[in-house]
Amino acid sequence: MVEFLVVSVPNKEAKAKIELLDAILLADKDVKIIETEQKSAFRIVTKLNEDDFLHLVFSSLPRYIVRVVPIYKTCSLNKNEVLASALSLLEDLNSTKKIKVELKSKKSLRSLLDPIKEELLKAVRTKGYELDVISPEVILYLETIGNKMIISLLRSTLPLSLYSLRDKACKFVKHITEEKGT
Repeated sequence: MVEFLVVSVPNKEAKAKIELLDAILLADKDVKIIETEQKSAFRIVTKLNEDDFLHLVFSSLPRYIVRVVPIYKTCSLNKNEVLASALSLLEDLNSTKKIKVELKSKKSLRSLLDPIKEELLKAVRTKGYELDVISPEVILYLETIGNKMIISLLRSTLPLSLYSLRDKACKFVKHITEEKGT
């Protein structure tokens, strides 16, 4: 099972869930929606692989979905736990050298998370990766949802936001279609 974080337009959660289910229900009738502590965010658990799920969602060009992020790890907001979880994901990277670290959180958590991000950036450099915010190969993505941190490794071509979703959706669908040879 693969898990995703889906963030909707504020106060449009129900419409976002309907859009998402319309996009994937034929491919996965056992999909589960799990509420989170944050009103506009919910988790999706699906049997679809990451590329198929994202292809179906992005192909539908949703109106009420702001972000779709695969969840690789979840941990508390404890500094040591966040660092250990994030750095363990980097161990799976083979030839990747250029990394961007992106952290999304509520403004009220910035004072807690800024030192964590600084230490994470330092640890990434120490492991031999080049920090590149312009053209990274991979994005180490962290987002707070309630009192939890979700952590992902994203391809730099993955559309994350409503603003980039429509532009990148066509490129993503074309890329997946070419990879599958259909």
